Amino acid sequence: MHYAICESNNENSPYQVLSFTSLASMKDCQFIDQYSMVYSDKEPRQLIDNWQQDELEGTWLSILLNSKKAHQRFFTDLTTYRNMKNKFQNKEIAAQKLHELVLFCVKPWKKENQMNDTDAPYATTIHVDQFNNKAQKAEKEVRPRFEKTAKIVSLMVDPPIRSGTNRYRNMQVVMGCTTVAEAMEKLRALDPSPGGGVDIKIAVKAGAIKLEE
Repeated sequence: MHYAICESNNENSPYQVLSFTSLASMKDCQFIDQYSMVYSDKEPRQLIDNWQQDELEGTWLSILLNSKKAHQRFFTDLTTYRNMKNKFQNKEIAAQKLHELVLFCVKPWKKENQMNDTDAPYATTIHVDQFNNKAQKAEKEVRPRFEKTAKIVSLMVDPPIRSGTNRYRNMQVVMGCTTVAEAMEKLRALDPSPGGGVDIKIAVKAGAIKLEE
């Protein structure tokens, strides 16, 4: 089974978790882009290899606190995380916890259920192909990381999206920050429903901000 943590089409939830029976089927999913977390292991080895601990923790926390069922199911993990000053002991544990949450929240993706472009305005598709070995692998763009020291330059007065949603609130936070590090800290501190790196990505794609190194 192959998994993708990608941008949600729900304005009040930053992420959705999808499963695919094959990597080839991912190429038709409009929600997957270069910022998505895509992996195909039964164990979260690829999460450990391809993402930083703070990215894993931020994604885990955002998914958990935006889902009432997940919050109830993993309340003990959240309590442990809080007691350790909002940090897991190491990257391996962070990856394992995120993988467990993925298995709990995942929904099978079906092409016929995919919404049209107007329902997912910021989604683009990654390229998926096959290598010559027996196992299929995703040939996707190198996932760009936001440098914490990058400066945020606001290009608009107000977010160019529908007001009254968590996504609007989160974009306001991003637009009011001067660096990526400041934005990530404030997004994760939002209560209820903390945000994360996906909100910075959405703001860039919407033309609300630009990043300068």
